[in-house]
Amino acid sequence: MQQPLYPVQTRSRRKKDVEKANDLAKKACDASEARGCVRLGFLYKNGKGVEQDDVKAAKFYEKACDAGELSGCDSLASLHQNSGEHAKAAAIFERACEKGFGLSCYNLAQIYETGLGATADESKALELYVKACERGYAVVCYYLGGMYADSAMGKNDEAAKNSKNALKFYPLACDGKIYEACEALGRLYEDGEAGFAQDIKAARSYYDKACAANAYKCSGSERLDELYGGRGVANGCAAPGELYAKGLGGARQDGKQAVKLHEKACEGGFGASCAELGEMFFHGRNVKKDVSRALEPFEKACLLWRLDACESLADAYFEGSDVPQDIPKAFNFYRIACYNGLKQACTNLGAIYERGIGEVVKADASEATSLFSEACEADDARGCLNLARHLERSDKKQAAALRQKAQKLHEKECKAGLAKECMEFKKSTNKGEKHEF
Repeated sequence: MQQPLYPVQTRSRRKKDVEKANDLAKKACDASEARGCVRLGFLYKNGKGVEQDDVKAAKFYEKACDAGELSGCDSLASLHQNSGEHAKAAAIFERACEKGFGLSCYNLAQIYETGLGATADESKALELYVKACERGYAVVCYYLGGMYADSAMGKNDEAAKNSKNALKFYPLACDGKIYEACEALGRLYEDGEAGFAQDIKAARSYYDKACAANAYKCSGSERLDELYGGRGVANGCAAPGELYAKGLGGARQDGKQAVKLHEKACEGGFGASCAELGEMFFHGRNVKKDVSRALEPFEKACLLWRLDACESLADAYFEGSDVPQDIPKAFNFYRIACYNGLKQACTNLGAIYERGIGEVVKADASEATSLFSEACEADDARGCLNLARHLERSDKKQAAALRQKAQKLHEKECKAGLAKECMEFKKSTNKGEKHEF
């Protein structure tokens, strides 16, 4: 009998490997190797090979933090934040940020922007986002570059200042392998917009960086090749990832290969691949369903302005069926999606405002109604249904019209094959709103 080319790893073998890895991490931590302590904290936090235990996770994260391992500090702060100890989390994030850990600067900025754990302060949040970028958290550099580029139109002093900032932050993001930033720089140099002097050579350089990451980012390079002549197009990872995921273009359907390719494209900052990776794990599409594994690519996709991923992430935290329910996190991601244009997320955000979340979010019927109205105006059936419910006592005629509109939109969604929206509306008609918590 021919032996397999690669050894088959049995369940017992995998268990032994996990136990061995855990043992090595414990020995490293006992020997004052801080990264070993971080690893142990992660294992206890997630119940990997050990019984899940937040208290033990906190102990090991704190030991790592005290030894100067800033990722341990950030993980400790996140643990406190998840348990509702926002002030304690903010203090630890601040210490880690001041010592140079960019992710902690970003997490602290989120606290000041949302007001969850500290008094909301937009100028302080912006200052911290800049620190996060300067300290290596490249995704934030991309946000900042985009924000300043959007504000750099015109010829006044403020526009010139914003253009200078865009030129500062976009290259930091591009160098940090956020290839959407490379593509954005290519466009700005090609078109000479936002205060940038037209520079085709610089545009090509940035387009080529984006193209080298994946084929979807090659349009700029192709366009310059057509206009000015130049090099061929590099192959990327996102496009073949889709082929393997769907079994198209002569490729055999292969979930593992699709995951591998989308992971590489996601690591390169391609938001669509991050979102697709999250969807594959979230729904068990061509891979084993693993909602907890979907969270990380969803979050990265959300940070890369894939608003559908922000909503999916919020849904996972809101419903809490496959991961621990975390309403404050759901609130944060619904806000990002809703306030940046994904109006169907406004319905869910409105449901949170309608009931409130203790001291974190005060119940606000007026804000809930406003959000339901926004969603309804954008033709979200559930938004119309919830708005109708709010107007039932004050304007029965308008409420009836809204219910009729909601029903028509629902039928349209179902006919269009939008399974998620179709099912969620049915839940809404039974409960009166999307979620109960």
